[in-house]
Amino acid sequence: MAERFPVPFPFAGRADSTARSAQPLLTTLSARNVRGRDARSGRIRGASRSGLSKFNGTVLGAGRVKALASTAIDSRTVEYDFTVGQEELEWTRPTTVSQPCYAGVVDRQGNIYAIDSNAGIVKYNSAGRLVMKLVLPTADPGHIVRAIDIGDDDRIYAAVSAGGDVRTARMWCVVQLADDE
Repeated sequence: MAERFPVPFPFAGRADSTARSAQPLLTTLSARNVRGRDARSGRIRGASRSGLSKFNGTVLGAGRVKALASTAIDSRTVEYDFTVGQEELEWTRPTTVSQPCYAGVVDRQGNIYAIDSNAGIVKYNSAGRLVMKLVLPTADPGHIVRAIDIGDDDRIYAAVSAGGDVRTARMWCVVQLADDE
């Protein structure tokens, strides 16, 4: 049975001014429509989202509220600008094996992940310097990993998508930790 661990409510609110690895205690990047304090009693607890109960007793205008709007915050740090015919090659690296690279993906910090062999993944920083090489433990030597994705939490997701015995094909989630963790 999996070990349970408590997930505290983010009473300190939303904080999106730091890296995820330096997230302040009891904060979150994705708080939306929640409060850390109950509007009626003032108790510190996860409270209902705005709009379900009256929070402000002060009249804000002469008439009734006619429209409510939802605001979404996009916290991506990498911006892309692409115009056909104006591409610039910043850097290129050959893979360490003689087969084509079937997949590549860019994370939120601009690092590039690529499939390097049947079950190998390489990570380059935005300047093209090799940062990490990882070989996934496939059960069948014929398995080929072609599916790769990077989550918002920098986890690497990879899966066998060709070759070998389908019954032993696997999917991996690799958690990247800092050197001091």
